[in-house]
Amino acid sequence: MLNLTSAALKVFLAFDPCNMRKSFIETQTRQSAAPPACRELIRRTRSLLIAHLLHEFILGHYKTQRPASNVGLALMYSLNQWPKILHGLSQGVI
Repeated sequence: MLNLTSAALKVFLAFDPCNMRKSFIETQTRQSAAPPACRELIRRTRSLLIAHLLHEFILGHYKTQRPASNVGLALMYSLNQWPKILHGLSQGVI
């Protein structure tokens, strides 16, 4: 796993918002008409960095929130769903 600081995350998010990059990755994989195995490889190599940065961001902000607050509950839900998120990113067929 990469060891990225919150400063690196801020620079990355300021330069290339995650939602724009994800949309670009999915568009590119669909347009390539690649078989599922190739789409899986494209998705995994390009999306896992974004997922890792997002996970660090969620972990960092979860520590600053009260667990019972709405934001704290939303962040905890995201953390609980994280294995499913990673599984979805690793699949070649969506």
